Amino acid sequence: MGKMRTAFLSLLLCSAFVQAQTPVISPDGITNSATYLGSGYPASGIAAGSIFLVFGSFLGPAKLAQAASFPLPTQLSGTSIQISVGSTAAKAIVLYTSATQVAAILPSTVPPGDGTFTLSYQGATSAPAPIHVVKNNFGAYTLGQSGFGPGVMTNASYSVSTLGTPLKPSDAVILWGTGLGAVAGDEAGGPLPGDLGVNAQVYVGGQVAPVLYAGRSGCCSGLDQIVFTIPAGVQGCYVPVAVRVGGVTSNFTTLSVAPQGVNCQDPYSLPSAVIAKAAGGSTVNLGVIELLRLAFTISNGNGTINANSDTAEAFFGAYSGNALFSSLGVPNISPSGSCTVITCKGLICDPYAKQLGTATVLDAGTKLNITGPVGPRSITKPAGGIPTEYYGVIGGYNINDPSLAPLADYLETGSYTVTGGGSNVGSFSAATTAPQTLTWTNMSDIGRSSQRGVGITVTWANAKTEYVVILGTSATADGKSAAIFSCLEKASAGKFTVPGWVTSVLPQSGPISYSGQFIQAGFLLLGNYNPPAQFAAPGLDLGYLQELTLSGKNVAWQ
Repeated sequence: MGKMRTAFLSLLLCSAFVQAQTPVISPDGITNSATYLGSGYPASGIAAGSIFLVFGSFLGPAKLAQAASFPLPTQLSGTSIQISVGSTAAKAIVLYTSATQVAAILPSTVPPGDGTFTLSYQGATSAPAPIHVVKNNFGAYTLGQSGFGPGVMTNASYSVSTLGTPLKPSDAVILWGTGLGAVAGDEAGGPLPGDLGVNAQVYVGGQVAPVLYAGRSGCCSGLDQIVFTIPAGVQGCYVPVAVRVGGVTSNFTTLSVAPQGVNCQDPYSLPSAVIAKAAGGSTVNLGVIELLRLAFTISNGNGTINANSDTAEAFFGAYSGNALFSSLGVPNISPSGSCTVITCKGLICDPYAKQLGTATVLDAGTKLNITGPVGPRSITKPAGGIPTEYYGVIGGYNINDPSLAPLADYLETGSYTVTGGGSNVGSFSAATTAPQTLTWTNMSDIGRSSQRGVGITVTWANAKTEYVVILGTSATADGKSAAIFSCLEKASAGKFTVPGWVTSVLPQSGPISYSGQFIQAGFLLLGNYNPPAQFAAPGLDLGYLQELTLSGKNVAWQ
């Protein structure tokens, strides 16, 4: 009997301990449910009437609980949320709750401004967290639920468009998201459809699309729809789509567009046969190798670094149809005449690393061997710290660790061959050519500081390829918020203006210590662009070898 009583008391103490756990909201743990952007980004506020997420620990029950019917609750399975902005206090409408993640609607009655946010679970309340409430902050949902890549867009019959089911110019498209702004009425009681009159601007492939409707959906509280028409002349497998409302640009997503509504194609994307295989439910095995030269200038009042940094990276992955159709795209370049933006972390963004979360990694050998005019090099699988399957600094300045002595420059003009082979990917040989560096004719006219939200024009001469790529990067001082825009233009154009609605997405460049100097963590880069060379290998449906030579300078985005 004594042992039974002891066991019973232990059980009670354990239960009391679990109930007494205080909810903890993660730093930057309150985000738009579509974009996941933290406080360092211009589009980080929570719009009144929008669906937001809370990340942390001990937020709710171990097993996810979801609101099942209208009216929607302000307390679900023991979880409730309190918001205070100015003199307004409100309770959020809880959509689902779990131990590490909660989804809720910020009531439309909460005014714009800075306030405090607390979450309670089973009687225990979190420490107050800051919340920044804004009038509008639209975020577009994506198929990969990541905030980037193919967007959740449907035709008039509500069929989701993918690489395998592209839409065509003049089609009406429904873009799904949240954050258009407040509505009148009780959103807990049910959907409140109706155009909100927010003057939403939709950019499709760099063109302004006619908007037919921008308001709440008829199905769900907090869920928005923007209906637009695809402009004439737009086509491609990864056409960038962005929305601008109230002076704030959304996250960038992509849409597949083909002239006849079938077989989207462009010079640098997946062949129709590979897309058809994925659409049929088969796994697709892809390989991507990139050779990259950054010829850069970093300067401040203490000195200047002029150097080349030559790197190589690669990944090989097996994608299910759904994973491929929701991925960012290979090789992550927008169609000619347009720009796209991805968010990331660190001084130099790595869009290729974004692929790894959606694929099963394939083995292509212990290392990849590179031969070129200067001689042989190789890259291996890093032990940690680099989010790619293969990576290596193969020449010049080590941009990841400036304390290391520079290597001899490697990626000079000429031909290169990459070889490898392993347990999943058989022996292969891929070849490409690095062209001569183009001349950036107005590079000296661009200062060390550039204003976000303002267009910036670059001009060039002596391009040796059909296209020119323009890249801009910016990161906060802590490296937690970073973004990169990439734009593509025909080389024959001789110039390109990056629109202000594109640069406005960048976080403000923060001061960081780099090679003994304090610099602003931002760059503007320009280079030749050739569509990637394709290569074959046993075990792969398709392989790409991309060579990029970019020249640029340290630019603080303010």
